[in-house]
Amino acid sequence: MMGTDQEIRIANEFASVTVRKVRTRNGERLEIVSNGLGLSICLDPLALESLTWQSADMFSVLLQTPLEPYRFGVEAGTIEGGEESEQSEISEQIEMNEKSEKIEKEDEAC
Repeated sequence: MMGTDQEIRIANEFASVTVRKVRTRNGERLEIVSNGLGLSICLDPLALESLTWQSADMFSVLLQTPLEPYRFGVEAGTIEGGEESEQSEISEQIEMNEKSEKIEKEDEAC
């Protein structure tokens, strides 16, 4: 089991990241740091679990525009001509993303 002082580094020819568990006033988070870019993010358990709900195709979509935030509904065909339920799903994703960003801002000092 990973303690709060332990770090794990994972790298290949394309990327290098360090992950570690951190404690914040809002609970435990997993901090992921891009070693090459100096970017980082802290994810709570729900955000981490939500990754398990995704298919591998979702990550392929994220990598289409590397180093840019993912914009829900911007890619071709997701809103225009889509079903009403698809638009509702996108709205829910946008709402969840906004909540996640709000939590991340609260945890800036992690």
